This record gives sequence, structure tokens and C-alpha cells, in this order.
Amino acid sequence: MLVAGAVAVCALLVFGISTLFSTCSAHPPEEEHAAEAEPESPPTPEERLAALPAVQVELAELNLPTGTEPQAFAPAPAEGSTESVQPVLSDASKAAIDQAFAPFAENDRSFGFALVDLGTGRGIAANVDAEFYGASSFKGPYCVYFCQSQIETGLAARDDFVASGVMSESGVFSSQGSDLIGSMIESAILFSSNDTYGALRNDYSDDALAAYLEGLGVDPALAYDTWFPRYTVRDGMRLWLNASEYLASGTETAQWLAGLLEKDETSYLREALKNENPKY
Repeated sequence: MLVAGAVAVCALLVFGISTLFSTCSAHPPEEEHAAEAEPESPPTPEERLAALPAVQVELAELNLPTGTEPQAFAPAPAEGSTESVQPVLSDASKAAIDQAFAPFAENDRSFGFALVDLGTGRGIAANVDAEFYGASSFKGPYCVYFCQSQIETGLAARDDFVASGVMSESGVFSSQGSDLIGSMIESAILFSSNDTYGALRNDYSDDALAAYLEGLGVDPALAYDTWFPRYTVRDGMRLWLNASEYLASGTETAQWLAGLLEKDETSYLREALKNENPKY
């Protein structure tokens, strides 16, 4: 449900995130206009978002809501600051989100999600501490882990063969030592291959993954769950914020992985936002 929840609301991101701050910003002073002058058009949502101050987004600085209902959030005030402005989700945005998730509620299903604008640290979230079955959503963070923790450190290379012939959890894939690590990561990202992802999981230590997760503040028990673990939205945010920082680092491997993530065969987010001119 973690993926389904995030996908269902992603189309509301531009609308919701650009309207939820209306109660927090001051209106400019009114000026006298000549009777024949055209009234000034209000700024577009994109213009309002562009005017917001940029921040360096880190999970520790986000006031993620703890309730089950969708709420707006913003970066926590800086230490020693007396300013604390918490955005409020507009009635229109709340109604639109409730409508999107109505089928889940009607069928007694729970959901959780978090959407954050990396430029401002503002966003919308709900039920971030409930655990959900992550399914294939963990493949992306795992490939980030592998590149960041194994390839960047010289413990592995993209043109290395897998260490041994292994059978994946699906019982289909046998590498026979003939597949390159880079090709396996590529298949896991582009085609969501359970077989190449499973072979990597089988060949490389869960203990190393657990240490990496713990260093990010993520529950290390995920490493010892199934290869498709249950995890919280909050831990998902930690994983993807780390991924965003790594992918922007500019290393050769980070650039290669970023390119793969832009070209995956199926992307519900890309499909939902195809008419919004998204930037990746």
C-alpha cells in the first residue's frame, strides 16, 4: 500500500503544495489604480513556489506530521529562531486528497505517503509511521546503497561478474557467473527484475546493508526482512532523501545510476505527471 498511496496522490502535488500555504503568506499592500486600469492577475502556483526560499532538505529538519490524516508540513525552525510557521492544508486540497484515497477507506485499507518539495522542504504527508509492504519499491534504495556503499568504496565494480552462480528468491534466475554487476543493477531499475535484484541480495552481505541503513537512521531490521521488506513512510523518506543527495554528488557512478532512474520502463509518477512538464 505504500506505493499505491504515493502514486494515487502524486497527481495532486502541484495543486496541493501550491495552495496549502495561502494562510501563511502576507498579501501585498493594495495600491490605487486608475478606473480604466486592468486588475493585476494573481501569481500562478508556479510563481508562488518559485518565490519561496530555498532550503537544504534533511529529514531531521522536517516537521513530519504523526497523525493518520493528510497534513501539510514544513522545515523545523532553525535552532534559536523564534519564527515557527506551520503551513495549513487548504480545504480544497484536503477534499481532493480525501477523494483520491476514498477507495482505500471504503475497502478498509490503510495508506501512508509523504510528498516533499526538495526546493523548499514543504510538503504533505499522512500516516508516516505505519508499516507497509514495500514490494519492489525497495529496489531503488537498494541499488543506491549498492552504488554508494559497494562500488564507490571499491568493494565492487560495475564490470565485475557476480561472485558465484546463484538462484534468486523467485527460483528462476541462475547467474552462472556470467552477468556483470552493472547489467544486473540496470535490469533491476529499468525492468524491476526480481531475478537480478535477488541475485545481488543473495551474493552480498545483509550485515553490510544493515549497517548502512542504521547510519541513515533507518530501521536496520529491514536488511533481514524478506528481499521485499515492510517499512514505514518515514524510513522511505530517509532512504530517498539520501538517494537525492547521492545522485547529485556528481560522481561517475551516481550520474550513471541517475540516468537509469530516469528511464525505468514503468513509472506511475511519470505517467501521472506527464501533462505537468515535470523536471526530474
